[in-house]
Amino acid sequence: MTETIEVWVVTSFGCKPCEHVKERLHRLEAERLIRSRWDTASRRRRKWYELTATGRRTLVRQARQWHEQVECLRRILAPILRGAPEPA
Repeated sequence: MTETIEVWVVTSFGCKPCEHVKERLHRLEAERLIRSRWDTASRRRRKWYELTATGRRTLVRQARQWHEQVECLRRILAPILRGAPEPA
């Protein structure tokens, strides 16, 4: 399965891409977790990013780790939250 995302910034208001986003995308590309391509079919140049097979495996592994951490926190907080009033 190929998943492609588009990262773009509205430039008509003078906005610039967040440097940390660009840096992270370049790092992910250097690690071969994503690959990019330029689309010049329209007047606006767009850079598309897609997960590589290694990126997909890494994402699944990290998602499982986050799920385990969330479940751990849920078990820890369950007794506390059982007696808490419902938020308004």
